[in-house]
Amino acid sequence: MKKTTLTVIEVSQENATDIYPIYHEGFDKERAISDALEDMQRVLITPRAHVPNPSDAKKGVNAYIGSIDAFEVEPDADEDDIAEELGCLYIEKVKADGKTFAITNETLDSDWASISFSSDEISAYAKSKEDEDEYGDTTIYWSDIEEYLIEKNK
Repeated sequence: MKKTTLTVIEVSQENATDIYPIYHEGFDKERAISDALEDMQRVLITPRAHVPNPSDAKKGVNAYIGSIDAFEVEPDADEDDIAEELGCLYIEKVKADGKTFAITNETLDSDWASISFSSDEISAYAKSKEDEDEYGDTTIYWSDIEEYLIEKNK
């Protein structure tokens, strides 16, 4: 089995029980932040509403980004056989970029997130920038938020 790095992105509301991670092969911090923001915007939308201005983002939505080790496997490979070969208790199979990967229980149970941000942080940052604008332009765009998060996490 070929060992590789996967990017993991999780976006969830506080107390959420259903979390659907996004996986990408390799680790590209800028792409991960962009994808997490895009997913966060979907969570922030309520029925019949538009994507909110960043300063109006509802509270309690969190994004976590990190990289993990995974092993490329055949889609129909038996999970117990993979776990035995890797010397772990169990694995989880995930899809990333059209391929199937196995993640060991040790990795799943680890603190893998190296980047995190929340809708609360985004809203506070956007409001502070709106207050600072010397030209009277109070529009803060999601692209401004993306630039801020990329710079913050360099």
